[in-house]
Amino acid sequence: MTFIDTHAHLDSEQFAGDVDQVVARARKAGVTGIINIAIDPTHIGPVLALAEKYEGCWAVVGIHPHASGRWRDKLDEGLAQVEEALAHERVVAVGEMGLDFYRDYVPHHIQEEVFRAQLRLAARMDMPIVIHNRQADERLLAVVDEERAAGQGPETGVIHCFSGGPDFALECVRRGFYLGFGGVLTYPAAEGVREAAAAVPLDRILLETDAPYLAPQSRRGKRNEPAFMVETAQVLARVRGLSLEEVADRTTANARRLFGLPGNES
Repeated sequence: MTFIDTHAHLDSEQFAGDVDQVVARARKAGVTGIINIAIDPTHIGPVLALAEKYEGCWAVVGIHPHASGRWRDKLDEGLAQVEEALAHERVVAVGEMGLDFYRDYVPHHIQEEVFRAQLRLAARMDMPIVIHNRQADERLLAVVDEERAAGQGPETGVIHCFSGGPDFALECVRRGFYLGFGGVLTYPAAEGVREAAAAVPLDRILLETDAPYLAPQSRRGKRNEPAFMVETAQVLARVRGLSLEEVADRTTANARRLFGLPGNES
């Protein structure tokens, strides 16, 4: 029984000094694949180093909406670094990109400009995308629809750290997206998220941690890490009426399909 953590940040300072141990604990728990996300071009080097050092680790590169303000005036430079990294054999998607109207660190129009630029890059490179979305449901789907209508939007990707309800979940799936469920799925107040996980096709569900953030309920408030994803998988199994082994098999197959990972990766 193996799992793939489709969204982690092991390059975070919170993991400084014990990444070897974190990866070892993940493997012991059955999490044999980890995809690390570069939140802006300065993180590309560290996530590529992780992908090269650890078997079963992969990378995604892009510009997070929180970083969009810092990169807007040098967007061409940033996107050139992202595009160069996409040629690396261990890079499997563009992101994380998107819109965050909850934190509101960056004006919405700047977030959208950087988001659109990355959608176009991913479409041109024929790569899936990893989307960050917080309280921007309608606008996010509108931007995706507009870019696709203009022939500039990628065909698929994942809405990472999905925290919406079943209606929004189904709208995302209709557009060809997968949904990434993490620790939020285990929170007592997240009934809408569990309803979404029950409503969408199983072949559109991924598991993730967003480590070091959003630890599952039993470790809430502590540093998250890939090994803890099994608790989320257990909740998903209960929600779907499946065994843990079935959840592992199906979500792992989904991750391999979306990101083009080898079937024998371990």
